[in-house]
Amino acid sequence: EVLKNRKIWLERILDTDERRHKVTLQLLEKYPWDVSMVVYSVTDRVSHLFWNEQGARDADKEFASAVERAYVRVDERIGELLKFTDEETLVFVMSDHGFGPTEKSITMNKWLYDEGFLRLKKPECFSFLRRLKLHKKMVPVERILRKFGIGSLSRIIPQKINTFNVPVLRVTNKSPFCLVDWHNTVAYAHNWGIYINQKGRENLGIVDGSDYHHVREKIVARLKELKDPMSGEKIIDEIFLKEKIYQGPLSKYGPDLMYSFKDFLYIQNNAFHFKQLLAPKKEGNHRMEGIFIASGKAIKKGINIRGAEIVDIAPTLLYSMGYPIPSEMDGKALTEIFEEAFSKDNSPKYDKAGGRYQAEVESDAFSDEEQQKIMEGLRGLGYLD
Repeated sequence: EVLKNRKIWLERILDTDERRHKVTLQLLEKYPWDVSMVVYSVTDRVSHLFWNEQGARDADKEFASAVERAYVRVDERIGELLKFTDEETLVFVMSDHGFGPTEKSITMNKWLYDEGFLRLKKPECFSFLRRLKLHKKMVPVERILRKFGIGSLSRIIPQKINTFNVPVLRVTNKSPFCLVDWHNTVAYAHNWGIYINQKGRENLGIVDGSDYHHVREKIVARLKELKDPMSGEKIIDEIFLKEKIYQGPLSKYGPDLMYSFKDFLYIQNNAFHFKQLLAPKKEGNHRMEGIFIASGKAIKKGINIRGAEIVDIAPTLLYSMGYPIPSEMDGKALTEIFEEAFSKDNSPKYDKAGGRYQAEVESDAFSDEEQQKIMEGLRGLGYLD
């Protein structure tokens, strides 16, 4: 059954990639364009699922070659896109991260619970039936066919039928946050970090602003001593304070602590319903190093660029087209990749908006009625319960 499900997932991933590429080619051919961008997520999805299958003797042949085939596939896609370019076109190829293996998952809420920072409700709240809820969801016929492993039928069924929404009853879990005793919880793990249960930010926050730094320092000190009981080695490589990595008016909503695990061999599990701290987790996961490739008449040939960051790509794109870079935008223009003939006549320009973004954040972008319609739409698409 597991093998069958993985084959279905692989089929869905490849099918989505195929559709996305066809739409991109159609748009490039049909409409005039100044900038075109497409994200091929197939390499990410396949690497998550099948990274550890590479070279494994007992792996299914289709799975063992899945990652390599995904990269070959994207390479071919890029080749097809290049047919729509000329010598004046600049081409940027980038990834938002690299990839590598993981060995274990770590349930950080279990650790917070054991350390006394997190409290849960009474055990009876954890019963299977108490954690379920039933709701109706509108689902297109095409998605139902894929769910049952017969997605290929959608290619011979009229598009009008494929996109027709039918009601489906769905059983889902309630929000895992319902298991937390918020009145006695100091911190919790979520979104790849740890949040302090602050008054004024969390709905049921209990930590005063005056206690915030003391609580955070206590968690940091104990995190530094967290060890894998099997190897005896420390699990955390580095700990990052929120203010060191986030800036801007919305930074208060980010995790108060983030961290990198030893050699990236662990992956965080945010579950509140747990039995153990560590569990085997043989799959692929992200690495800090990605790729960046630039090509075109204005780009230097054969150089290696060091120290570029993902936040540098947007400013570089704006710079390459002669547009000003918003002053609140992170990153810098990578002027060193451009030929001198281009860069000497094109210094980076900056749009000193002076708080324009702040004003937009603080104002209500939508009326109550508009927000309600948006929420209903997201709920109908399955993004909200």
